[in-house]
Amino acid sequence: FKNGQRIFYTNHNSNSIIFKNNKSNKNEDFKSIDPRMKLRIGFNSVNTIRRQLLITVDENATSGVDWGYDSKYIDTQIDDMYWMLNNEKYLIQAINTITNETRIPLGIHTDTPGFNSITIDKLENLIRQDLNVYLLDKDLNIYHDLQESRYKTYLPAGSHLNRFEITFSKSQTLSAE
Repeated sequence: FKNGQRIFYTNHNSNSIIFKNNKSNKNEDFKSIDPRMKLRIGFNSVNTIRRQLLITVDENATSGVDWGYDSKYIDTQIDDMYWMLNNEKYLIQAINTITNETRIPLGIHTDTPGFNSITIDKLENLIRQDLNVYLLDKDLNIYHDLQESRYKTYLPAGSHLNRFEITFSKSQTLSAE
């Protein structure tokens, strides 16, 4: 990370960490809180494996691979979920904006057939109060509102790299009229 990518802040409890500003003779603390929007998406597998993924919105990022912002998937669990970016697996995906057209592909692999679930673990610093977060199951053609409840689905053992996406609006089909 470059220092321009880092944001230092203090917590408001007894375990606070204070960073001293060395450019000033005064003992000023950095007290800003990271204002970037974050979506923490959780996965619970049939084998009780747990994974949390992160989407963060940063004006310096792109929807592609951004060195220093995105984090590649390097560990392998028997069941897992990850962002699919250029046919590679990532645990953290930084993007520059979220619009109604934004789609973020998810990949899942499971060792055992059974029920798995996807949920929102936490939404932080929402940039829009009207933001909707859906999981699109392309095989079943279902848009599930993750803000209302977790999405639980039966998956056969194997890789499901093109089945799921996080979206921020439901697809609208135009009528023939």
